[in-house]
Amino acid sequence: MNNSFERYLHDVRSVFPVFQKSEQRFFQDFSSAIQEYQNTHPDCTFEELKENFGSPEDIITEYYDNIGSGAYVKTMRKSYYLKIITIAVIILSMCIVSRIYYIYKEWDNTQISSEQTIIIYN
Repeated sequence: MNNSFERYLHDVRSVFPVFQKSEQRFFQDFSSAIQEYQNTHPDCTFEELKENFGSPEDIITEYYDNIGSGAYVKTMRKSYYLKIITIAVIILSMCIVSRIYYIYKEWDNTQISSEQTIIIYN
């Protein structure tokens, strides 16, 4: 695949805010269209691709306009909740690990590390 085609597809892929099943299907169909275009126009530049297909931002905007606002809101809400849950799990894990470490340090301080025996002769 030509470098300009790869760059164009990469730019389109990177603009998606989330990349779930429906976005994957759209991107696969879009990639197929780009590959067909490459077969007929192998010397096409990045700028020509933007002129013929539109900028990556325009493509994603048109995609979300076509799927409807309800599906978009649902997708973004899932993404938001997933981020919150991930952050909560990370914070909770850090708290648990720090608490376990604190307990370990307390236990380690109570252990006898050396013993001294004093023998007194009379």
